[in-house]
Amino acid sequence: MTARRNRRGSSGFPPGGPKTALPVRRPPLLYAPGVQVPRFMRRVNRVFTNRLATPLAGFLPPLALVHHVGRKTGRRHRTPVLAFPVEGGTLTPLPYGIDTDWLLNLRAAGGGELESGGRRAAVENPRVLDAEEAMELVPGLLRPPLRLLSLPGFLVLDRAERPLRPRAKKRRARASKRPRPTRAQ
Repeated sequence: MTARRNRRGSSGFPPGGPKTALPVRRPPLLYAPGVQVPRFMRRVNRVFTNRLATPLAGFLPPLALVHHVGRKTGRRHRTPVLAFPVEGGTLTPLPYGIDTDWLLNLRAAGGGELESGGRRAAVENPRVLDAEEAMELVPGLLRPPLRLLSLPGFLVLDRAERPLRPRAKKRRARASKRPRPTRAQ
């Protein structure tokens, strides 16, 4: 049996040292540079925090619920967010960046619905602003804390002119008209 020779030196670098090593390829940034919540927190919040916040979000400002339709599955979803009223619409901070599923769903559909303060309203024209542009729209008391967070972006949603579609009623499974088979005795 012949021993296989390690092509790397004892330091772990290829022969010739670290200068000849290939550079690490990183995925391109999909968001503006700034502080972004780590990706693993998305999953933690989706599984735990969002489930706790969802019942309160539609009634406890500044929490709100964004109702959107999945761009791949067509399923209806609702996501709790912070939403601040601005002239003609709503401003939402994006601590997870601009590549979150709920934001991509809203952008693909061109809008959705926002439930805040117990009211549900149609929203349209979702657009992402960088922090500097958004600070002009943020209410005065919230500017300093949001600047300290250095968020990657903000979402602006306009109130839709169109009325909400009436929600479809959930259908109950109908009992079959065929008689049930009886057990043989």
